[in-house]
Amino acid sequence: LSLDFGTSVTSIGAKAFYNTGLVDILIPKNVTSIGENAFASNPNLSSITIVGKTDLTGFTSLGESWNGTCINIVYSN
Repeated sequence: LSLDFGTSVTSIGAKAFYNTGLVDILIPKNVTSIGENAFASNPNLSSITIVGKTDLTGFTSLGESWNGTCINIVYSN
């Protein structure tokens, strides 16, 4: 299961995709806030691609463990 938010989403809430079976995520540049444990408990999550940012400082808010156990964070311009 892959997830692409499109361009209208600016915030992802806490535990929004907790334990949902995700394997890939594409976060568009307009997302500026991601809540605590938003993608946690997805053991097969292999990558999170963040578009339009070069590092995590491009976010106004990042909750604790927002990325769960996924350490493959890819930045794409």
